[in-house]
Amino acid sequence: MAEVIKLPNVKKMFIPPATQNGIAYGVFDIDLAAADARVVAGEMQSRFLLDIFADPSADLYSFLAAEYLWLTTREKVKVDKKNPIRQQFKGVCHATNYLGKPKTIAHMNNLSVEAVLKVQKFYFNLVPELRLWHERIKHLVDNEEAVTNVWGAQSVLS
Repeated sequence: MAEVIKLPNVKKMFIPPATQNGIAYGVFDIDLAAADARVVAGEMQSRFLLDIFADPSADLYSFLAAEYLWLTTREKVKVDKKNPIRQQFKGVCHATNYLGKPKTIAHMNNLSVEAVLKVQKFYFNLVPELRLWHERIKHLVDNEEAVTNVWGAQSVLS
């Protein structure tokens, strides 16, 4: 049986001084919306994804969820960021970006395999660069010692 190691809560370990030299300090968390998908978009130079991320009123995951609802009900539905179905399609999107299989994606996101296949087909049509990016990354993983992204970040393969 593997030993369970309890890790400390890092947020409680780093406490800034309230003030120092008349300057107020604090700790904050910055999270760029859809940061992971933005990296993938930049890697692929996908015009569709770059455009959707450039539009502050657009949301990729809501867009995919609305498309799924249209495919299943044939009614246009607006999905906002608070709608739980959006989170399912965030999962579908990320898993598709990283070669997730429809059966696994369906299980992890409480969807049917048919629904995942429909949305993946729609997504691959919008983002044809994705399949080429998959092939490029597979080639790098199989043939190189490291994978480097377009910004220079590198992952060493051992």
